[in-house]
Amino acid sequence: GMGRRENCQRCNLKIPSNADLALGNWGVIGPLAGKATFVEVFSEAGADVLGKVIDAGLIATEEPLEKGVKIRENINNFMLKESQAKKEIDYAGTTGDIIDVFYQYEDEFSKCMKCYGCREACPLCFCEDCCLEAEGPEWVPGGYTPAAPFFHLTRLVHMVDACTNCGQCSEVCPCEIPVAKVWSTVNNKVREVYGYIPGMGSDDPLPFTDHVSKAKWL
Repeated sequence: GMGRRENCQRCNLKIPSNADLALGNWGVIGPLAGKATFVEVFSEAGADVLGKVIDAGLIATEEPLEKGVKIRENINNFMLKESQAKKEIDYAGTTGDIIDVFYQYEDEFSKCMKCYGCREACPLCFCEDCCLEAEGPEWVPGGYTPAAPFFHLTRLVHMVDACTNCGQCSEVCPCEIPVAKVWSTVNNKVREVYGYIPGMGSDDPLPFTDHVSKAKWL
């Protein structure tokens, strides 16, 4: 009943200020309500694109109403509070490190039928060294049901510094495993320890650069 995907309910970035342009209906009031799009510019590249589109006569623009800007800010703040409440619910009861979180969801992952849909849907999972080789018999024995956990555990270790919690993995899972929720829980722990947020263009990456150091960190 929230009108939004579950991972969007947890998101800390309701207005994508890390993008060049943000477009939406928050802040559009008066005669243009429901007929126009609020456009917010966050970079020179965004300003350039918008300027070219305007110069080409493809769109018409006008300054937003001051009241609309304030309403937009209020909506954003309210939604951020809702996100925090959602995360507190989702993260409740999860303690320890990444491995501990994984095993706390062991029953959920035991439903896995090894379709690998989560990997195929993931826009960031492309490492042949882990995700493709993780299908091998040494990790996922043929005919073994439920699936051995190493495939998901390997993805979890390798994606912890990249996953932006887009939610595609959960949406394609035929077994309805809350993969994105687990990843989000782990991302939150990384943020607590290192202050690192995947996808936010940090100049200070996590303190590991290869598979070996990742294993040491865990």
